[in-house]
Amino acid sequence: MLLEPIEVLPADAIGGVHFIAIGGSGMSGVAKLYHDLGVSVAGSDREESKYFKKLTEIGIKTYLGHNAEQLGDAETVVISSAIREDNPELAAARANGLRVWHRSSALAALMIGRRCVAIAGTHGKTTTTGMTAVMLSAAGSDPSYVIGGPLSDTGFSSKLGSGDVFVVEADESDGSFLQYPTEIAVITNIEADHLVNWGTPQAYAEGFYRFATQDHVKAVVINIDDPGSKVLAERLRNEGRKVIGYGQAADAEVRFSNLQVKGIYSIAELSYGSESGELTLQVPGWHNMSNACAAYASGRLLGLSHKQAVAALATFQGTLRRFQLITHAAGVRLYDDYAHHPTEIEAALSAARKATQAGNSETGFDGRL
Repeated sequence: MLLEPIEVLPADAIGGVHFIAIGGSGMSGVAKLYHDLGVSVAGSDREESKYFKKLTEIGIKTYLGHNAEQLGDAETVVISSAIREDNPELAAARANGLRVWHRSSALAALMIGRRCVAIAGTHGKTTTTGMTAVMLSAAGSDPSYVIGGPLSDTGFSSKLGSGDVFVVEADESDGSFLQYPTEIAVITNIEADHLVNWGTPQAYAEGFYRFATQDHVKAVVINIDDPGSKVLAERLRNEGRKVIGYGQAADAEVRFSNLQVKGIYSIAELSYGSESGELTLQVPGWHNMSNACAAYASGRLLGLSHKQAVAALATFQGTLRRFQLITHAAGVRLYDDYAHHPTEIEAALSAARKATQAGNSETGFDGRL
């Protein structure tokens, strides 16, 4: 089912909040921000995940299992698309007339009054969002952010910053990305997916057009190496909208070339207008250099200089489960990657081959993700 945007109140005006499935990688980040804002937060989940434990450790009241009594004095209940109507907490919330918001609405409420950079696309959202958040943080902007997976260096996927920028991973699977007051819309690629909700590849692609043409959008940063997003970029340009294309293509405004992968490092020449220079990343693969171009373009639109953006991107150490180094012993390196779509798996394997260079690489696939 696709969601349609709703009007939301500011996050500090909705009373106590109860999160159903609080231990999920996406939900936990939003719950932490409400807690950091000073809102009374509680939540439940059926399993004690590592995210669930972290929330418990910082003082959030958490419950294992779902029970209507656990709603307490909450005025707002936050759910994900995976929560069924027969969930006892959700059923009780509706019966008692409580405010029920989807996770995306709760997140949109946190963005009110801030400049929103929303990063969407079939693949690469988490890494690109992480890169953008780390870049802005390292450059001194102190952004707020919510990422689909924790940063490798902090172990957290969200932060409430003092700056005026909010960076968010914008999920297209259920239409959530249309809820946010987006100023800079980033699109990493468009390849038909989640058709159980969208119905057809054409409808899926049209969803990205809606995302890119919302009232708040001032600029679209888009990958023109990808066939699907290149078509959208041309459509937007023909309508006179502000578009910054990125990639290896000769006509990309933000362009990378001469890519080298040396172990876990990626090195390329990055150019934008009359400015150019070397960009070194601590993550391997052409796809990560492409993601970095999207982050760079967003940074420039927000006022960073070329030098600031390049230096800040070099500090990014990755996100958990995105080509994450688990251990290195006896000359063998073990990586974990969340890739599960054929295009994502191909990119991860390409990075692995480059990272191992002359060595051998073996791959195992866990269908449980």
